[in-house]
Amino acid sequence: MEWSNFPAKDLVLPYLDYEARCNLRSCSKSDLAIVDSTDFVPEKMEIQEIKSQMDTEKSIIRLKIDTFTVWFIGKNEKTRIERAWGEEKMEMEEIKEENRFDLLRRYIDRFLKNGVFEATSLAIVNPSFEPQAHWKIKTSNLLLECRGIPSTWVINWLNTVVPDTKLRDLEVHNWNLEGIAELPLIYEVSRKLCFPSAADLQDEHLERLKATNLDLVAARATVEGVKNVVQRILRSSGEISICAPLPYDFDPVILIPEDVKFQKMTSKNPGVSLFKIPAGNRILYHTQNIVRVIKKPEDEKRNYLLWPFHFN
Repeated sequence: MEWSNFPAKDLVLPYLDYEARCNLRSCSKSDLAIVDSTDFVPEKMEIQEIKSQMDTEKSIIRLKIDTFTVWFIGKNEKTRIERAWGEEKMEMEEIKEENRFDLLRRYIDRFLKNGVFEATSLAIVNPSFEPQAHWKIKTSNLLLECRGIPSTWVINWLNTVVPDTKLRDLEVHNWNLEGIAELPLIYEVSRKLCFPSAADLQDEHLERLKATNLDLVAARATVEGVKNVVQRILRSSGEISICAPLPYDFDPVILIPEDVKFQKMTSKNPGVSLFKIPAGNRILYHTQNIVRVIKKPEDEKRNYLLWPFHFN
């Protein structure tokens, strides 16, 4: 049976990636209509801005949707547009007498459904711009990497996430994460929560986290807060890495629940404490301000060197 006579095209479309859908749109007017009328959710979407090292006013904005990539290259009101499928760049290039940020915003607007653009995994990397007021994000896995931008921009990007979104993974990188503790969405993340820069998380915030895998720098947490969150992870199958202002005479044994058996291990690195915990086959290790609980590595001779953090 030929595609033109296939009676259930709408059942096939959800299994097509972005490239296949674009190719199908060009086959006929009826195919174009059915593609445009069927919701599409990319598996992976990435928005990345790459600053020019030679010209501070110039940058490249890279938008990737599954295997399709489009680049908006330029400065001021002149932009070159390049496209590629997979690793093969298309010969067609365009020059627009228009700002690259405006072009990107208009391109993204094409994917909005009732103001929402959706992807299974979404990465936003080094944006020098804030989201549009009408943008809403729906995704399972969100990476926001934006070192050096104002913390208010970080909050604005995270506030675009649709409230009922069931985030599985959330990872945010910025030098300043002030205000992030007030966002309800961080307490609904179900699997992995990663704030490897100083977040304004206190003990009460740590208690509310549902994620089973944590990678946090919590400069306002206390020993009691760290103890509670580590013990929760130890009783589950999760993993944790938390950096907090622990005292120099801190004894990491107090982190292990009384009902959990453990074995003290010898470390070749001074200042590092290691404990083998049979339950879950994991290792707890501590040095200065860092506590980690990870699954036991296959190679037990692995070097556990950790660089301590110091808080003023």
